[in-house]
Amino acid sequence: YAARRAHSLIWLTEAERRLGHILWGELPGRVVGMAIDSTLREPVLRDEPFLLYCGRIDPNKGCLELFDYFIRFKEQHQSPLRLVLTGKDDIPVPDHPEIEFRGFVSAEEKFSLMAGATAYVMPSGKESFSIVTLEAMAQRTPVLVTSASDVLANHVKQSGGGRIYQDYESFASQLGQLLSDESMRSRMGEAGRAYVTSRYTSERVRQSLIEAVESCPEPEEDANVVFMPKSSPTASQLLPEKRRDAGARRSGNLSHSPPLPLPAGWGEDGLRALIGSVRVEDAPDEEMKMYVEADFKRFVYTLGLVPERSGQTVLELGANPYFTTTLLYKFREADLHLANFFSQSEREGKQSVTIHQTGEIIEYSYKQFNIEDEAFPYRDDFFDVVLFCEIIEHLLSDPVHALLEIRRVLKPGGTLVLTTPNVVRLDNVRKIIGGENIYDPYSGYGAYGRHNREYTQEDLFNLLSINGFSIGTMFTADVNPGHTSSSVSLERIAPLVRNRQTDLGQYIFCQSSVNQAAKQLPPVRPGWLYRSMPE
Repeated sequence: YAARRAHSLIWLTEAERRLGHILWGELPGRVVGMAIDSTLREPVLRDEPFLLYCGRIDPNKGCLELFDYFIRFKEQHQSPLRLVLTGKDDIPVPDHPEIEFRGFVSAEEKFSLMAGATAYVMPSGKESFSIVTLEAMAQRTPVLVTSASDVLANHVKQSGGGRIYQDYESFASQLGQLLSDESMRSRMGEAGRAYVTSRYTSERVRQSLIEAVESCPEPEEDANVVFMPKSSPTASQLLPEKRRDAGARRSGNLSHSPPLPLPAGWGEDGLRALIGSVRVEDAPDEEMKMYVEADFKRFVYTLGLVPERSGQTVLELGANPYFTTTLLYKFREADLHLANFFSQSEREGKQSVTIHQTGEIIEYSYKQFNIEDEAFPYRDDFFDVVLFCEIIEHLLSDPVHALLEIRRVLKPGGTLVLTTPNVVRLDNVRKIIGGENIYDPYSGYGAYGRHNREYTQEDLFNLLSINGFSIGTMFTADVNPGHTSSSVSLERIAPLVRNRQTDLGQYIFCQSSVNQAAKQLPPVRPGWLYRSMPE
């Protein structure tokens, strides 16, 4: 949110800037970095080689995986190698004779450990710069880093100062080579130090920062925006020139949608025809046609958030009328479990679905329960993926209950796919400016048939994060031409929203995950979402 409103941004690494562009679109700014203490320290003297990690002992930093990989390596290799850890233990450190937890240490002790380590390991996939990794490199210590972080991988690739691993096998192989080849470690150590001292000295960073500030456009001018002339303005004249890809935009180029993640070998027209031929028994045909016409792209964006792994166990909440279900059935190798809520007394049911294009008739079994106030009828840690799509906006009283149940039935590391209408979509912005109402009308399907509470991206990010979910992907996208009757022109609102293009799509799409430690957190019902609740 702040990023899209800034005239210029300072990035710590090129990988961080690429991620920002993926999340928010092209934004002005410079890669500056940070100064790293590169003064060489006297290495700590130890009899045995050791692998060093400094930082929070936390699942989000990859520490559970590190413990698993190290213990497996020790079981499979005869080596005196020890794992030495410093920092705060947010999770228990395994009771293992070759794992040594030092707790908090002084800066000088940390640098001495870095200088004396056989290698420094960084298992975190969520690094934006990784000061400690660069500090270790500055002490001539080779590093072993996860490929899950583009930042870490780029540091190693650009410097030659270490090795990258993807899984246990590559971890063990790379670590084995580091232990066995002293001359290679020495070359990597020198290369890593040269990389840090050539890029991250105080003087170099100070100069880069000065250049970034001096190149920042004044508030009344923006180098990336083509300003409208005094006569006959158009919406496109108000937008960054690099953002005029008509295939990814609508509404006068004011909102940005990512490319549609079509399955391999399929075109949009062919896939639309397939999904348009799907009918659940006894469904009103005209209503289903209109539904597919309006929301086809939403189904495809949703499919794109479901990992392509075979053998997954997947729960789709609110599966009826089975358009997303059909995409999962066709394009994901998964054991599908379905749930609905029809306000009936039966706890289970079956519905027949026909794919008229192929002639297939599929009978889907489902369980029925109210996700707001009932325990889900599944055991703990059962699903690899849960789809919670176009539901949270319909809930009447307690979305956190549903999120906690989803968290409970997901396996550690499991994926939540959540989609919902974006309350600050462009159509609503136009209505608010025009003094029009944005609230959903009453529904013939009852209180659960209407949208009782819509969300922004920030709402969802906060609600999920405080209840233990780690956000991997979140974006907005348009899925249909829109239907606002607002008299407010796009040209009128363009200056107000030009820095928010990636925030204006009709729907929010979110993929998040949950780890074992987060599954134990107590529920949090934030004050901005709940009021007058019993203690």
